[in-house]
Amino acid sequence: MKKNLFAMILSVMMLVVFCVPAAVFAEEPGDTDTQEPYVELDSNTIKIKPNMTSSLYVYTDEEDEVQSWTSSNKSVAAVKPMDQDVSTAQVTGKKKGTAVITVTLKSGATATCEVTVLSRRTPVYTGSGWHDVLIDEMVKKAGLKQSMSDQQIAKKAYAYIVKTFQYDGREKYKVKRRHKVPSESAQNKVLKKAETLEAQNKAIFNSEHLSYWNNSEKYWCYHIGNCIIFSEVYAAMCERMGVEAGIIYGKGQKGQHTWNWVKIKSNGKVKKYYVDATRGINDYANKKKVNYKHFKMTRKTVKKTYKKIAGEY
Repeated sequence: MKKNLFAMILSVMMLVVFCVPAAVFAEEPGDTDTQEPYVELDSNTIKIKPNMTSSLYVYTDEEDEVQSWTSSNKSVAAVKPMDQDVSTAQVTGKKKGTAVITVTLKSGATATCEVTVLSRRTPVYTGSGWHDVLIDEMVKKAGLKQSMSDQQIAKKAYAYIVKTFQYDGREKYKVKRRHKVPSESAQNKVLKKAETLEAQNKAIFNSEHLSYWNNSEKYWCYHIGNCIIFSEVYAAMCERMGVEAGIIYGKGQKGQHTWNWVKIKSNGKVKKYYVDATRGINDYANKKKVNYKHFKMTRKTVKKTYKKIAGEY
């Protein structure tokens, strides 16, 4: 009797198990192994100036690919894939404003980046602390003001370097220290100013590759150096005033040489010119007079005077 009762109970239990609707054992809503496509950009925000570029890289699943890059406002910021690598795009600033760059994958997943194109004359800071303080001091002593035209700023910066910097070293010229290394509080004050101006983004500093991080106390504080130092200081002074400038590495008549390019706006048009403070310094050392022959040179003049332009930055 007991065996029959046990058999009956076991049969009922098995019947209940096999007859329960499958929905009872179904996974809870949302509890699934299916994952959303992964997509992420290496930057969510970018700050650049008109005619300047920055890059964006997209991270995706291995099996997914980029389908397109688009801009919400092409008149403010344009975007296009870089060469054959569609996972990297080049963003170019067109005019002051904001635009959203969107990357779309073949899976349909998207990611965005907000691009802010600053005013062309936005002051640019390196974010390097005491170098910025020294640039501010030089700008002040050179008499540079935001109300000046591009040409006035570019010309005064050139004259300041020509008159106050000397080639080679302290031993030869017995140069006295012209600037003190700024205190930490002075550095922090300038960094705060840079953050307020939203201009500390390295992407908008043309000369971010500069080499003045090495032995810069000697060069910057004593106003000595070579063509590289003079080019770095000139680019930094112009950029601080919002005038686009950069460095050219190439060859002069006597070997490797470094000079500058600067963009000057006149009559509504922006033109690129070339500046060689080193030659200006040499002329000044001999005649004690600023020679502007090496300021605002054209491409045609450069081709006649210099052997090769290896790279512009």
